[in-house]
Amino acid sequence: MARLNMYIGDSDILTVYVICNELPVDLTDAVIKFTVKQTVNASEYLIQKSSTDPAQILITDAVNGVFKVYLKAEDTININKGSYPYDIEVTFPDEVVKTIYKIRTKIKQEKKI
Repeated sequence: MARLNMYIGDSDILTVYVICNELPVDLTDAVIKFTVKQTVNASEYLIQKSSTDPAQILITDAVNGVFKVYLKAEDTININKGSYPYDIEVTFPDEVVKTIYKIRTKIKQEKKI
């Protein structure tokens, strides 16, 4: 997954494909969390989404490891421009928890039209 770049106050939909050893990871009955923090070790988050709410994260093709993360304008409206770490964590039905992505997102000053 590439670096995520957004403008303050924009919305976006991230489509994520979970693959391991060139094969899709089955996400049937898994719970997915997407979290953006101020710093890697911060205990509080700036944005957090969960597949327990399909309006936040929707698993669109569980067997083939595909889901969408819905970011709304209000998620970024109060975040200062900058670069922030984010991760995606999957809890599988057998309670195994895996962080599948750790990368940075860049929030930019809003566009002038």
